[in-house]
Amino acid sequence: MRIGIQTSEFNYNVVQTPASGVNTREVLDIIESGNGDDASKLATIQAIMQANKNSGWFFNRREDNGAYLGLVTKDYGIVQNSDMVNAVEEALTLRKHLGAFQRKVAVMGQGEKVAITYTFTGYHKKLARVGDSVGFSFTIRNSFDRSWQAAIIGGLLKLACANGMTTLAKELALLQRHSSKLSLAFVGEMIDRALQSFNGSLAHLEAMAAKQITQEQGRNVIAYTLANFPVVSTATAKEVFAIWEAPTYKEDGERNVMSLYSAFTQHLRDESSYMKSARVGEAVAKMFRDAIHKAEFMAEILAARDTGMLIEV
Repeated sequence: MRIGIQTSEFNYNVVQTPASGVNTREVLDIIESGNGDDASKLATIQAIMQANKNSGWFFNRREDNGAYLGLVTKDYGIVQNSDMVNAVEEALTLRKHLGAFQRKVAVMGQGEKVAITYTFTGYHKKLARVGDSVGFSFTIRNSFDRSWQAAIIGGLLKLACANGMTTLAKELALLQRHSSKLSLAFVGEMIDRALQSFNGSLAHLEAMAAKQITQEQGRNVIAYTLANFPVVSTATAKEVFAIWEAPTYKEDGERNVMSLYSAFTQHLRDESSYMKSARVGEAVAKMFRDAIHKAEFMAEILAARDTGMLIEV
């Protein structure tokens, strides 16, 4: 059973066209320049492609609207979004134990990146110390600008508040080495490995719930992320602080590392930018994972520090 938005958001075909009339070094200079965003860089490169000399580079271009998505070499193999989704969803039909799924699509820029999250609320595990359950989730990602490989990233969903969390396992490539074609059997194997990662993360979440902290220590951790993680903005830190001060859900009322983590993920749940949510979420999840396993690091993030900036209006 499929519940989700229509496929038209990601179902565009991408083709390659030669990038003629520009020196390779010139192309690299434009890409590496700090001036302008990616879209403006691509527009600049496109504008100077006038001569007939072959540069050895190729544009990835949308077939439906002509938008240029990335510059690649001849060795770059395109994985169409639709092929990736079809392979994943066909593999899911063979895994009926996972049940129905919800699908959330994030398309970035003109389509140069896409991330599609699958959530299985019917496949969930109870967290005894938290008083809540978590459902299995994973995200598939693809890009046409060389920023991402076609891959699957394991995750989970805290059911009471619908907060998405990451298992922090390494991303799993959806293509076998030295292959540019998707294999149904291999894609299915990667889904199984993501599920193993989900099951393996439960003990870690229980350990987070077992680590009691004070209200002030939670404030210190939020201030630590603001001071040490460039991806955490002042606005983000203040919103997480507000949730920590007045928990929305009774399951998060206990003062422990897990409820503090939930304050972060609750804020990110409503973040409109997939990239920002992913970057902050991964940084914070890694911080808590390391802190649970390293007492010295836990002491460092809990240590007293100035939290006045979190209260300022």
